[in-house]
Amino acid sequence: MIEDLPQQVEFVSAIPPRLLAFGFLSLFGLILWVFGRKMARPGCGISGLLAGISFALILPSSHSSSQTLLMAICIGGAIGFILAWMLFRVATGLTLAVTLALAVPIADLAWRNNLPPIVPVKVDTQTMPHIAMGIQTKNVIPMAGEVKPFIEQNANIQRNSLLSWRDQLDADSLRTMGALALAGALSGLFIGLILPYFATSVESSLFGGILMLVGILNLASHYKLPFNAQMIHGPPQAVIILGLITTAGIMAQWMMWRKKADKK
Repeated sequence: MIEDLPQQVEFVSAIPPRLLAFGFLSLFGLILWVFGRKMARPGCGISGLLAGISFALILPSSHSSSQTLLMAICIGGAIGFILAWMLFRVATGLTLAVTLALAVPIADLAWRNNLPPIVPVKVDTQTMPHIAMGIQTKNVIPMAGEVKPFIEQNANIQRNSLLSWRDQLDADSLRTMGALALAGALSGLFIGLILPYFATSVESSLFGGILMLVGILNLASHYKLPFNAQMIHGPPQAVIILGLITTAGIMAQWMMWRKKADKK
């Protein structure tokens, strides 16, 4: 096993980075889809821990000495973890409210085949030559300096495309989107506060399903498998497929990890 390690490392390094990324998306999506409910409360606590540490790091008074900084990190992390653990229901309600406030209008737009256009990612070969060449070991350090302008450029392109699409919508469509977003937010907040573990099942199944769908379809297209993205005929069918995957994930998590936590 150990003797074969160099060959295994060489095999993995020979895989194109794009395929590794899609493979990682598929695996991470599957973990979320199956274990999301089980990971909910620890994940919330870890998020609070990281938030508390980050807050301690940005406090100017914590940098007076190394001992003060270490103490601030310990205290901030502990407080963040405890608060996030205790406010699990509130955090779950807020996250599901945001998720449904976005998901419900997007699903409605997809069902009516009126989604905003997605502009392909652009790479300027003059200002970002290393990113244009692809991920290579010798280019990792110079590529790091090109990441920020790459993100800013493409974020501006997508934002301008989205604003242009929004300006073309009529008043009724905008009101419908606003009403659906409000209904989704209120529903998500209510469900998250009352049934926090069910709410985490919904979120993890949805996001896990999206990651699995993106990763598996791209891998299938690359290896020319029978099922690929061309089999999905338009956004309405994609909404149905994602809805079925999300529902299956919720049912799978309920059967595997069900407990009385929602009644506490």
